[in-house]
Amino acid sequence: MIFTIYSSDDYNSLQRVSLQLLTGHTIYTTLTCENHAGLSSVMSSDGVKISDQPPSVAAAVVENLPLSMTEYNPRDSYQGVTDNFRLKWTGFDDNIGVERYEVIYKNGGTSELMFFADVQDVLYAHFTKMSIKEGSNNISVQAINKLFKPSSKVTSYSTIDISSPKVETTETLSINWINKK
Repeated sequence: MIFTIYSSDDYNSLQRVSLQLLTGHTIYTTLTCENHAGLSSVMSSDGVKISDQPPSVAAAVVENLPLSMTEYNPRDSYQGVTDNFRLKWTGFDDNIGVERYEVIYKNGGTSELMFFADVQDVLYAHFTKMSIKEGSNNISVQAINKLFKPSSKVTSYSTIDISSPKVETTETLSINWINKK
């Protein structure tokens, strides 16, 4: 802990401290002023968090939640519609707080900034009226902290397939019953 008392003779006070010592900590300032009559006044700050780092993605996970035009759910990382997608993400961390998230789709061509309450751990978004191409697609999420420093992108890969299942008509189906039962 760094604590410095300056005497009343120090009218211009300055202290230089290495940023490495302060990063990740909250710095509080208390100022006490006393006049020649012995009357004093005290003011304290609410604290300032010190950081120079972008949000961490060490535990971040982005997941494309499958959507289908039928009552059957597609398998993981597949989607059966091209006009919307659902996304879930968690694990972005920052010691001064995440200000917003940027969702990037169409291989980096389009993005959307999203704001969420600080207390949410798992975040969801549903994008509609889209025009997603069939085939392989990726959707990335990037956290941006209160200093506007962006994290690395965390990407979810999905495959869009809206084709109907094909039945091979040259094959025949046969059933053999054991003991004719």
